[in-house]
Amino acid sequence: MPPDHLRENLVTTLLEAIMPVQTSNPKSKIVLRQRLLLFMLALLLIVALVLPSQVWTTLLIGLGGLVLIAYGWAWQLAKGLRGSRKLRFGWVSVGDRLSEQFVIVNDGYLPALWVEVIDDSNVPGYQVPIVRSVGAQSVDRWRVSAVCTRRGHFRIGPWALRSADPFSLFEVTISYPVTEQIIIHPPIHSRAPVPLPAGHSSGRARARTPAWQASINAASVRAYRPADPQRWIHWPTTARRDELFVRQFDLDAAGDIWLVLDLHHAVQLGQGADSTEEFTVLLAAALSAQALDHNRAIGLATYGHQPQLIAPNRGQGQQWKLLQALAVATADGQNDLSR
Repeated sequence: MPPDHLRENLVTTLLEAIMPVQTSNPKSKIVLRQRLLLFMLALLLIVALVLPSQVWTTLLIGLGGLVLIAYGWAWQLAKGLRGSRKLRFGWVSVGDRLSEQFVIVNDGYLPALWVEVIDDSNVPGYQVPIVRSVGAQSVDRWRVSAVCTRRGHFRIGPWALRSADPFSLFEVTISYPVTEQIIIHPPIHSRAPVPLPAGHSSGRARARTPAWQASINAASVRAYRPADPQRWIHWPTTARRDELFVRQFDLDAAGDIWLVLDLHHAVQLGQGADSTEEFTVLLAAALSAQALDHNRAIGLATYGHQPQLIAPNRGQGQQWKLLQALAVATADGQNDLSR
């Protein structure tokens, strides 16, 4: 086995290889910052034509040459600078560290004395803006990380690179309008303070009520109906009877579990992490993880401003569905729990 640090580097490299890189469709723009220069050039040109003198001509040539040099420098930056950012994980929980790698490449023949990273991400507590210096035909890499403090559905980007010539006459902006969505889900505790309901019986006994969706219990078959999925077809019976038959699923005798969150805004107490809303979400996440660990089917119903309904199911995919729903659950509903 390789050493721990080598395994960690290998895992990091593989993750970075499969994560998307935000580099698409950059837009470059050069803007004159000192508009007074145009007025001064025009004035010197008029004075040099009306009152020919070596002094005015020298000033006109010097100022014009300065503008040309500054614009050429800015043009090189606009053509040679490019950046990329790579998010390490797209799914994180509260308390995890959100990490990104930034890369600025300067393919031009002139250095970028300063390059400012402008970021419009809305992840709470995540500060990206920074100023770097990149030499000619050089690459600069660094990481930005922060601890996730709030659950929710957030956005990484859009972002831009901003630089200028050494005289700060022309400003160069390279915009990256691409965005990436990130889910910060609530933390999952190993044990919930509330026990799971025991159901009707122990073991893998079956209930006598037919299930309206697939379950692990399939004790009979029935004739195929047009709305039935093809994966439900029972091929041995179909071949024997020369007619399509599908499996008939039974409910688990232990029963499905529904989590119903009270998101009525009028009954909530506290603020932020100490609010009843956050405690409700944390408890729901712990109960769902505990149920799925015991191979119980669990669903979720939340009636906030945006109602969410997830049918009971099992497996890792169900856990991600529940966590995604809990990440964006907010106590802004108008209906009380009894309704």
